[in-house]
Amino acid sequence: MTRPAWVPAAVLCVTVFCAAGLAVASDGASAAEVTAIRFGRLIDGRGGVIPDAVVIVEGDRIRARGPASSTPVPAGATVLDLSRFTAIPGLIDVHTHLTYYWDHAAGTNPWVELGARRTSETVYLAQENARRTLEAGVTTVRDLGSWDYMDIAMRDLIARGAMVGPRMFVCGHGLHPTYTPFKPGYAEPDGGLADGPEAVTRVVRQNIAAGADVIKLYGSTGSADDVTGDQT
Repeated sequence: MTRPAWVPAAVLCVTVFCAAGLAVASDGASAAEVTAIRFGRLIDGRGGVIPDAVVIVEGDRIRARGPASSTPVPAGATVLDLSRFTAIPGLIDVHTHLTYYWDHAAGTNPWVELGARRTSETVYLAQENARRTLEAGVTTVRDLGSWDYMDIAMRDLIARGAMVGPRMFVCGHGLHPTYTPFKPGYAEPDGGLADGPEAVTRVVRQNIAAGADVIKLYGSTGSADDVTGDQT
């Protein structure tokens, strides 16, 4: 396995070990490059801890894992010594907003900046959020709310290897009713506006057609500085 230049050692021990249930590779991977990774401890995700552990990886699949004393390292394997670290399964964050990019400029907040940029700019800038999330050991996220299908774009870019980040499950637009009066300079409502059963059906179908993995329905108002909490 070749480690990308952007992956620090502490992250590698998470991302390599993220295969659920420590799946064993098929025999078809026998020609793949073999790497043996040594860890001081390995948490197996099932309540067990293996001290002085080794993980055998063929290509991008885990072949074996266990105590170094009983897990032989194949001849010719590349040995990566991360015995200073503890390996854990990849973490899962079930509520994120990776497209909310904020540069911390004075007098701004993520909401203000999100509404002031073009969608294409936000998707480009937000790749920093995706990269930092993965580097923190989070290998899967459920992203619950964005605009203009930016979350779907990020998910697909990561899946094709064009952007570095965790596996994403996304919702597109979150569904909500009208809760603001008409205002001068009225703009088209966002894609999540859904008043009544027919509108809910339409918006759900639009999100599915766009490629959403899940559907989000806002249960109440209240986000950022809004503390109203009115049920929707």
